Amino acid sequence: MKIAVDIMGGDFAPDSNIDGILGALAEDHDIKITAVGDKNKMGALIDYQKENPERLEIVHTETVVTMNDSPSKALKEKPDSSIGVCAELVKEGKASAMVTAGNTGATVAYALMRIGRLAGINRPALVSPFPTEKGVSAVIDVGANARVKPINLLEFATMGSVYAEHILGIENPKIGLLSVGEEDVKGDEVIKEANHLLKNSGINFYGNVQGNDILKGTTDVIVCDGFIGNVVLKFAESIAGVVFSTLKTTVTKSIKRQIGAWMMKPALRDFKRIWSYAEYGGAPLMGLKGGCVICHGSSSPKAIKNGIFIAKKCVDININDKIREEIKHLSNTGIKGR
Repeated sequence: MKIAVDIMGGDFAPDSNIDGILGALAEDHDIKITAVGDKNKMGALIDYQKENPERLEIVHTETVVTMNDSPSKALKEKPDSSIGVCAELVKEGKASAMVTAGNTGATVAYALMRIGRLAGINRPALVSPFPTEKGVSAVIDVGANARVKPINLLEFATMGSVYAEHILGIENPKIGLLSVGEEDVKGDEVIKEANHLLKNSGINFYGNVQGNDILKGTTDVIVCDGFIGNVVLKFAESIAGVVFSTLKTTVTKSIKRQIGAWMMKPALRDFKRIWSYAEYGGAPLMGLKGGCVICHGSSSPKAIKNGIFIAKKCVDININDKIREEIKHLSNTGIKGR
């Protein structure tokens, strides 16, 4: 298996991506990687490739999609960007999946145009793990689709269920539809119709959930459009930082509190780890013909490494085949195509 990794995307590129690649290669000897980007900036990767040509390939391109580039500009003016080349490698079968910490909108656009959608999927969606009181759940969509139709939310629920079961290891995951109230009559027309579709889909649908249900772990999968999902995700990312900042301010007010904080240090360290996006790697873009994982723009080497591992796991378990099976089931119920 080979994973194409964009070394030019992200706030700390190329160094963070390079170190992440080297970390993945060191930990998993089954992984083969194609590093895509400016070879003049690859440093240690060049040295590694000379000694391990069977495990690391380098594809050169100097074109970079910035965070300010629109998806349309990236497609039209930068067809040979590092993200675009990664997508092309997946399309051509030269890589099983791609990983990038670059521009999300541009990555989705390249993936749609080059890798393509699975049959029966109208809108691929980004899915992300989410810490809860009960362990971990999945939120889908977290940024690929700002506006959706009811049928799209049904597709997201289907793909989120597959992810929760086969990536997170949750048996028969419960699906919740994010709304402004638990009652079926709450929400706009899109949410109301999606609720109806989900009820009749055969999916393990819990019903509508609210924002306060997410951290409680009321359901294993939370379904929403990408605008809301991205806001929820970014809010969650701030939680650990705010908690630690507040604790630091209050702890310094007395010696007794400082001693208490010192005794709680292992627990606080675990809390910080649980809420660190680096632990989860990245968000798979579900519903494509090939693998695609989009990492946080501020990804550390650890986050890039874990993003590579998530991409590999999705390929290893043939997650696309599992999505196809579930979409076929929906088609047999007569719901798809409405």
